[in-house]
Amino acid sequence: MNNPIIEDLYERHGKDINFIGCIITNENVYLADKERSSNYTAKLVEFIGADAAIISEEGFGNPDADLVMNCNKIEEKGIKTVLVTDEYAGRDGASQSLADSTPKGDAVVTAGNANEVILLPPMKRLLDTQRLQIL
Repeated sequence: MNNPIIEDLYERHGKDINFIGCIITNENVYLADKERSSNYTAKLVEFIGADAAIISEEGFGNPDADLVMNCNKIEEKGIKTVLVTDEYAGRDGASQSLADSTPKGDAVVTAGNANEVILLPPMKRLLDTQRLQIL
């Protein structure tokens, strides 16, 4: 797996943390399925003996509900969580950044606003991939 969060945790394992594993969850559409999945996720986090959990998410809208459910249920078991997510706060950054939220999600790392328009300056060099030469 080439997830940078996991790579960083592996690098620190045995030094200042004990990295005990990954739990990969699905993002269901129906509320009953979301509840069942997050219940089992929280139980598994507790079962493996985690003191803390990093919950990462990619996407917006429906996946935000899964992120928040997992956070709530893991925190309710007394296990601290950190959320890592991208945001969709509109082009100006003034809109609500997540489709769902919780007061228990009090440690959040943002991967940036996916709606933000970034203006890049013109390139000084262009690589012609057809001829593989610098123009």
